[in-house]
Parts: sequence; C-alpha cells; structure tokens
Amino acid sequence: TRVFLAGLAYDFCVGYSALDARRVGLPAFVLRDACRAIDLNGSAAKIEDEFARAGVSVIECATLLG
Repeated sequence: TRVFLAGLAYDFCVGYSALDARRVGLPAFVLRDACRAIDLNGSAAKIEDEFARAGVSVIECATLLG
C-alpha cells in the first residue's frame, strides 16, 4: 500500500521507481540518507524536481524510527 525506496542510484533507478509508484497511485517515500546519486549533469536536482511535481516524499531514515 506504500512504497519505501533506498539504494543506487538515487537519481536514476530509485528515482524512476518512485515515480512509477506514484503513477500507479501508491504513496512513495525515498529514504534520502540510504541512497547515493550519480549526479550526472545535474540529474539529482532534476529528479528532485520531478519528485516534487509527482508527490514523492523524500525523507530521512530517522523519520521511520520516530
């Protein structure tokens, strides 16, 4: 019912999976401190813009521990 994502690469594989989750109507949460970006030609900033438009939440792992 919700998707939590972590891994490589924040700005490609993780990012596309988060956007896909939103496209099918699932809440998507990217655990930013559990990811690493490639950041090729500004790709990290670009995916974050896409996250904002799509409603993907970017959070830290500590948020889950609460």
